[in-house]
Amino acid sequence: MRVFIALNLPEDVKGVIYDTAREIYKKYPFIKLVPKENLHITLRFIGDISDRECGSLLDSFKDLGKAFTLTFNSVGGFPTEFGARVIWVGVEEEKILVELSKRVDGIVDDLGFPPRDKPFVPHITIARTKRPVNVEGFKIKRETFIASEVVVYRSILAKPNAIYKPLKVLKLGYS
Repeated sequence: MRVFIALNLPEDVKGVIYDTAREIYKKYPFIKLVPKENLHITLRFIGDISDRECGSLLDSFKDLGKAFTLTFNSVGGFPTEFGARVIWVGVEEEKILVELSKRVDGIVDDLGFPPRDKPFVPHITIARTKRPVNVEGFKIKRETFIASEVVVYRSILAKPNAIYKPLKVLKLGYS
């Protein structure tokens, strides 16, 4: 099964982000929007693993720390905002988010999975396209929210969109 670990977003935050995605879609109606229910911040993509490996992974995730605040503040793209094939909403790189990603990496690496193949770049993918687009000038209302839930997801590749099934939900504690 195909698995990844993500920071879940509150529903109201998903709504604000999805509204921004729809604004970009008005200019570029050929882009493929990520469904609102699929919006998240990927902490670690694992890929295809066996049921046994998945069981070990789920057993290893216990306490990941405290809830924290995050602010999303920009629209950008990979590989560049002028030639984006992946369109994203950026979050301010809070030290605590990077530390959470490192804790997740430590758990995954200790289980013997291959190491992360690219550095952690905190973002929320909102659309993809085969034709590069220019997202310079698109804005999102700066908003702060409480990040309080990490989810181990199974990703089922399907048409028209991938289906994300939560395998384990970890509530981050409050101080």
